[in-house]
Order: sequence, then structure tokens, then C-alpha cells
Amino acid sequence: MTTISVIVPVYNVEKYLSKCLDSIINQTYKNLEIICVDDGSTDSSSKILEEYAKKDTRIKVITRQNGGLSAARNTGLKNATGEFVSFVDSDDWIDLETYEKAIGHFSDDVDSVCYAAAIVCDDGVDDFYEEERLWHSLKYRGKITLKNESFYNLTHTVWNKIYRKSIIDKYNIDFPEGLIHEDFSFYTKYMALAPKTYCLNEYLYFYRKRQNSIMSENVSSKSIHFLDCMKNFENTYEFLKKYNLCKTNEIVLTRLFCACLYDDYKNSHKSYKKKVLAYANSLVRKINIGEYFNNDFWIKNIKKKRYWKIHELGLKKPFLNIFSVEKTEDKKIVRLLGIKLSFKRRKSLLKKTLEEQKKDFISLLLDNIFASKKSIYKSFEKETTFSKDIKRPLDERILNSLKELDDFFFYPNNGNLGDVVIAESEYQMLEDNKFSYRIYDAYNSPNDIDDKPFDLVYGGGGLFVKYWNYQQVKEIFEKPNLRKAVILPSSFYECDDLLDVLDERFIVFCREKRSFDYCISKNSRAKFFLTDDMAFSLDLSRYRQNSFDKNLLKKNLEDISDENLMFLYKELYQIYKSLFRRVVDELKLKTVEQKGKKVGYFMRGDEEKSISELYVPAIDLSLFACSSCTDSGVVRILSKLFMQAIDSVEVVVTDRLHVGLVATLLGKKVFLFDNSYGKVSGIFEQSLKFFENVKILNSPDDIKSELNSVCDSITSSDVRYCDMLSYEEFLKEYLSSTKDTGKLYNTIWC
Repeated sequence: MTTISVIVPVYNVEKYLSKCLDSIINQTYKNLEIICVDDGSTDSSSKILEEYAKKDTRIKVITRQNGGLSAARNTGLKNATGEFVSFVDSDDWIDLETYEKAIGHFSDDVDSVCYAAAIVCDDGVDDFYEEERLWHSLKYRGKITLKNESFYNLTHTVWNKIYRKSIIDKYNIDFPEGLIHEDFSFYTKYMALAPKTYCLNEYLYFYRKRQNSIMSENVSSKSIHFLDCMKNFENTYEFLKKYNLCKTNEIVLTRLFCACLYDDYKNSHKSYKKKVLAYANSLVRKINIGEYFNNDFWIKNIKKKRYWKIHELGLKKPFLNIFSVEKTEDKKIVRLLGIKLSFKRRKSLLKKTLEEQKKDFISLLLDNIFASKKSIYKSFEKETTFSKDIKRPLDERILNSLKELDDFFFYPNNGNLGDVVIAESEYQMLEDNKFSYRIYDAYNSPNDIDDKPFDLVYGGGGLFVKYWNYQQVKEIFEKPNLRKAVILPSSFYECDDLLDVLDERFIVFCREKRSFDYCISKNSRAKFFLTDDMAFSLDLSRYRQNSFDKNLLKKNLEDISDENLMFLYKELYQIYKSLFRRVVDELKLKTVEQKGKKVGYFMRGDEEKSISELYVPAIDLSLFACSSCTDSGVVRILSKLFMQAIDSVEVVVTDRLHVGLVATLLGKKVFLFDNSYGKVSGIFEQSLKFFENVKILNSPDDIKSELNSVCDSITSSDVRYCDMLSYEEFLKEYLSSTKDTGKLYNTIWC
């Protein structure tokens, strides 16, 4: 039986250590080497370790002088003899079946296994970790080769993973000592060398948030560790450079640098902030970071010391300090040439309650956080159009199948920005036809369907193929209390186990003939129909500023709580702004001009990729963000950004289905390449071939002559430039689309 070395660094955790050790020694998988590194504890932790070592011979206790978490983990690695390595922090614990469930997923093409982690807050610790909970629930399932977005978006913590010891030893992978935030360094080094991982979306690790932990002691605003994130980045960069891995991991390194700078800057005391920026500037120059990603917006401005241009840092352009206006609850403060003037605000405004002001105008309070209703309605007058407005009628069989259901749960297919477009078309259909439904949120309300009989509509897409893990959805389909289900237009490829579950309760729509033929050859119980992809019914007129649901907007404005308004501004809108800038920066960098026409190469970089090289700058637009698609307001905003990006070029070259589909609806000249299992060519034959502006190519060699011809045929510019939504416009889009303003969650994963 394979041995797993479990490394447990221990320092002054007498209150928590027994629970941690009990969860390890009682694992159902018994072949463990348990290495406990006592990092100079001054409480009774050492005594507890001795007692457990007497009870269980698998426990090896190593005592060392205090050197910090990284040093303790490195000591454990040097003494580990197992084929696999796992880390458990001594104030946390693991599920008793963790290693038995995880170890079986290792194979020749899997070099690590990652599992979900639950966050548990001690008494006295505020529970405000909703976004972190979503992060540790894992966005991916099954086998995945980490690259670009998936590499960056997988959790960077080391304690919810199992690693091959041979890879760690071969490349001497370790933790930078004397620093905190060391996990991402180890994670990045290992995954850059061995990117094939298996994601097990079960909560098997329990991470304790407590007072007086290493992190709570060290990550204070006056901490000596105010540069540790960037120092860890520097260590990681040098390691990847040694093995010639910087270029292939350019996107990951770019985003890591920006995240490290942001964390160090935001968490440092104000007296250290200039030092953080100076260090970032010296780091960019010292390691010649521009060699790989000189065109990144943050990098360019750090290099030129234009820090105020990085909006996320919240800095003002230096000369703006000559004149400024600041509003407080009872004053307006004007500063001019160093002279400070204070004016009391009108008492009539101060007497109004927040609710009264919200009913009047949803006033901008608390430093302009709340947008005024007057400014919202003024923004309606602005017109945003797309190049064309083309759509295909929705298949009546889909509507009829939904009408046969009682009140049902709608379970959108979570995924990338292409899946968001599918979800938008589905929300449009559900609302236009006034279906009575609830949104099923597998992340935040997974138990909603456990008790009573229910009907289900599952959002379509490309989940049911061998590359992706559809087990969570399959488990829903297997529930005995499921009465009837409709699966909206989807692709199916080598998913026999899923098809085995579909019985007489299911009506299934396939979006290309190959999927349809495959399904009916494997299953004679469910009803299968061949139809168009849902996104063909997308109504682009909804994206014009004067086309919105005024009644829903009014209702949501009245119902939304102050807390949720704050969340929309401080969380969702900031994520949207950051995402928008990243997309626009990438478009500026990688849009190609040919014969004066803008050409966008939107090529995929995941397992479905079939075109190896086009030798041009390419953008994988779909992977800029992912979403659970359970918030229809977020779906509206993300799908609009997706369409704006595509509408910024005149010619689209892509192997991404929904980039090509949306570009077709927008009237662009579109050249398609197939994906790895024929989905794109199948939907071209089923639906896209009826559009004159789209063509499918067999080889990258064909693109040059085709582009020359089509660029000559374009006589007038047909592009719309991307404009970022102001907060008022963002709020209007969101509140005129979202179904529920109760408890809001962040459903954007960047």
C-alpha cells in the first residue's frame, strides 16, 4: 500500500492539537507516516505530541528551534519517506476519509489531488469569509491540466492537496523561510512543473479561523512582514526562471505579481506604503519582469512610477491634491492650495433617514457608495447599441416541455463567460414566458432540493463530455425525489455513466447531431430532441440602455437592503471594474490590424483545444472569468462585457463556440476552427451554416488568404468600443435583471 507522509507543523496549539491528531491517526486509509515538527513550542504542545507518539508508532516527532511555519514544513519534507506528501496545519483537522477518497485519483497523468476546504470560525472571530468560502469550494472538478486561468484560480493553499514526493525531491521544491504567505510560492513551483491535477469537490479539510494564529499575529497593519507577498513572488519567479517556465506561465506570473502588490499595499501601515511601491518598482526592474509581460497595465505603470493609474490602489494623481472636495456626514471640506475650508451641510438633508433618502433618490451616501435614483434614470437616456441584432426563434418544443412542469428549480450550468451567455438567453426565456421557478444554487443553498419532490430544468452547455467533471450534476439527476427534468440544449461526448441515469423522467435537448446520435444509441428511455444552442435565441436589444424591466428595477430599488447596496459597490462593482480593465488591456495588446481592419483571434487554451499554433497574439476571452450563473444580474453584466469585447473588432477568428456564435449574431465576419471533439463543427452544421457571415476552416493555413479576401470586402467600420459601466449604469443593469435581492453573494470568479 502506498505511503502518504503527513507533515504537521506545531507551535503553541495546545488547545487544538488533539483534534488535529485524532483526525489523522483515525483515517480510514492507514498507511501513513505522520511527521509532527515541534517548532519550539512554549506551551504543552510538546507534551501532547509525546503522548500521541507513544500511542501510535506512525507518529514521528521532530523538535527544532523556532523558525516559523515555512522552516517547520521544510524540516518535515527533509524527513518524509512516503511516496506522497500532505500538509495539515496543527489547528485544523481533516475528514476521516480524506486520504482514502483522494489517493485513488492518482494515476500516470495525475501528479496532485486537490479537495475542497470548509472554513470554521472560532468564537470571537467575525465570520466575514463568504468569498473565501467560495474560493475553497473549488471551481473545477475531475482531471484538469492547470494553465493560465485554471492555474491561477485553483486554491493556492498547500494543506488541501496531496503531492508526489518524487517531484518535490527532484526539483528541490521548498517554502521560502522567514516569510508569511508562503503557500502560493510552493503551489506555483509545484504546479508549474506538474500541472496535471485532480479536483475532488468534497469538503475534506477544515480550516480554522482563530485569534492569535500566525496569520492574525503577523498580518497586522504595522507588521514587519509588509513586503512578504512580493518577496515570495520574487522567490517563485527565480525558481520558474531556473527551469525556463516563465514564458509558459506568463499570465499566472502577471496576476500573481499584481495580487502580491495589492495585498502588501492594502495590508501595510500607511507609514510603509511608499516602501511597498518602491519595492515593487525595484522588483520590476531587478528581475527584468518586462521580458515576459512588459505590456501588462500594472507592470507598465509600476515601472514608470505612475501608481495613481492603478485604480485598485486608490491613489490620487499628485497634482489633484492642489484642489479637492471631501464630503462627510455633516460637512463639506474644500482644500485649495493647502487651505482647508469646512462648510456645514444643510440640516434638512441630515434629518432624513437613510430609508427616506433611498425612496427619494437612493442617495449617494457614505462617500458616494449609494447611487442616486435621479442619476440612475438619467443614465437610461444613454444609448448603447451593438453592430447587429440577429437571432433565431426559440424551439417551441423547449417551451412546451417546460410548460409541462410544475413550479421548478432552474439549475444554470456554471462555467466560463461563454456559459454565462447561455445562462443569459435562458433567463430571458424564463422571464419572457413568465415561468414560475426558483434558482438552484449548488454552492450556497445545496440542500434546497433534499426534502420534497421537485421538478428541474438544467441549463445547457458543454459540461457532459469526458474532459469535465459532471458528477455533482449527475448526483442531482439521481435523486429519488426528482419528478421530471428538462436538460436544455447540450453537448454529450463519452459520458455513458451520465446517460445511464437518464430515464423516462427526462426530456433532453441536444445541440448538434453527433450528440443526438450518441445519446439515442445509448439510451432508449429518455426523450431526446435535436435543436439549436440556447444562445441563438439571445435578444441583443436587451443590452440597449433604454431597454430594461422598469417594474423589476423599481421593485428591487425599494426592496434592496443597505447592506446589499454596500456589497454591490464594494465587492461586485470593484470586481467588474478590474475584470473590465483586464479584458480591455488584453484587447488593446492583442487585437491585430489587417488592411486597416481589426481582427480578433479568440482561441481556447484548455483541454478542448485542437489548433496548436496560429502564430498570432490570441485571447481566450471565455476564461477571463467564471460564474455559477445563479445571479441573473451578474449574468447580465458579464454577458454584456463578453459581447462588448467581441463587438470591438470587425473580424473574429475562434475555436470558442460562443465567441463565434455571439460574433455571428453581431454581424461580424467569423472564421471558425473546430474543437477537439467536433462540437463547433457540429453546431455549424446544425445552425451556423445558415448565416452568410460565418465560415468554418479546416486548417490554420487557410486563414491568411481568407482574411485578405474578407478584409477587402469590408467597406465601412463596424466596431463599437468598450465603455465601462459607471456605478449608476452597473446598478441599473443589475437591479433590472436580478431575480432576488435577499442575500447576495459574489458569483464572479476571476
